[in-house]
Amino acid sequence: MLTALRFTVLLAGGLALAVWSLPAQTPQDGDCAVLGHQVGPVAVDVSWIRHDGTTGGALFGSSAHSGGGGLTAAPLNDGVLFTAMRNLGGTSPQLFQVDKFAMLTTIGNLPAPLGFLPTLLVDQTGDLLVLSSSTSAAAGGVFRIPMGSTQLSTLVSGIVNAVAMEEDLATGDLLVADLAGDVHRVTRSGTVSSITRGAFPAVAGVRSKMHTFFRDGTVIATWGNQVCRFDPRSGTTTTLVLGGSATYIGLDHDPIHGQFYRGDSSALVRYDPGSGFTALLRQWPSLFSVSDVATWGSRALTGQGAPRPGAAFPIHLGLFSESGRAYQVACSFGTRPGIVTPAGRIPLNLDDLLFLSLANPAVFQGFSGRLSRSGTARLTVALPNIAGLRGLRFFVAAITYDAAGVRRISEPLGVLIE
Repeated sequence: MLTALRFTVLLAGGLALAVWSLPAQTPQDGDCAVLGHQVGPVAVDVSWIRHDGTTGGALFGSSAHSGGGGLTAAPLNDGVLFTAMRNLGGTSPQLFQVDKFAMLTTIGNLPAPLGFLPTLLVDQTGDLLVLSSSTSAAAGGVFRIPMGSTQLSTLVSGIVNAVAMEEDLATGDLLVADLAGDVHRVTRSGTVSSITRGAFPAVAGVRSKMHTFFRDGTVIATWGNQVCRFDPRSGTTTTLVLGGSATYIGLDHDPIHGQFYRGDSSALVRYDPGSGFTALLRQWPSLFSVSDVATWGSRALTGQGAPRPGAAFPIHLGLFSESGRAYQVACSFGTRPGIVTPAGRIPLNLDDLLFLSLANPAVFQGFSGRLSRSGTARLTVALPNIAGLRGLRFFVAAITYDAAGVRRISEPLGVLIE
């Protein structure tokens, strides 16, 4: 096991093992999956673009579908999930998955009362949270779907004209923006605890995506022809980009290469909200419109089940491109300022929990070792049976390494003990 010092500066080595990788014709970790639609005739299209903007390939195309909405990295890091509406005879969205081998699965029809689904999120248990946008109070809100299922339960309803959703990294609450520009804070129990009025400008028919900026914990939002930074702690909003006639839609962090993928109308760009850096990766004809983007292979950590005192909380680590590599996982109570390494910033603080997670394998099980041939490992946090742990929030992050140092750094998984 790595000591805390070795985790920080990575002085560990190890025997070299064979490393397996995806075939060249399939998406690689860090490539971008793009959900878009063609106009005239209306059709949904999902493709992948290499991280440097060079040729990728098609993942899904259907002229029988329209209304492609949310796209997200799938649980267990197994490709991506997305939704689309059938043009004829469709009364509800359909949920699809393209796995890490680029094989398409139709998971099934999602039941009423869902409307258009602009955002999909995977929560700490591995379940799918879907944001439903509707003028109907019953159909508008956040709904939960168990992993690999189409069963539906309501987390919170009554949020009409919802347009975007993201998790507050610090608290685990959901932040839901509506068409009026208000941001609703939704707890994990489904209570709207507060509403920030006018966080974003009211724009008729606005399209939006929100994503956490892991560098400082703020939320970056595409909002019509603007890109904004929303601070969940203060409720303040800053305009980062004002794009004139351009429409920004689609936003996702790329933890493999750094920066963000952003959809700009009919274009895909690489974007850094800290510096304002933008680089064009792909331009499509004007009859193609980007609906969402997601980074392939970005969900390294997936919780499996509810974290409760006295119970084991399994966590799946999946880094397919790092198969056979040595890995180390740790926990902390915070993600900022984190631990700076030559390979990037590990989003964990040097606090008591981090040292404990590196030194107590009875509680933090499987936190070090080598990834399997499929690039996976099973971790478990054996939570003590202490009622006072309820409501405690901590973070989990993973690295892979070799004799040269840190290779990959995961995004943090936020865990709120229930």
